[in-house]
Amino acid sequence: MTAPGFAPADCVKPGHGLDLLKHRLESLFGASAALEMNAANGRIQVSIFGSGSSPA
Repeated sequence: MTAPGFAPADCVKPGHGLDLLKHRLESLFGASAALEMNAANGRIQVSIFGSGSSPA
């Protein structure tokens, strides 16, 4: 059984969940951080990108 996916625009609400994660990544890794969401075939994929080095 699979659940229906959700639209990326619907899942990033200010001050919650993925929005908080996005802001934390940006504060740790600056411009090299990214949070991408792609929806297809009733599913969503969330990818996290960073600089590859540990924050100081």
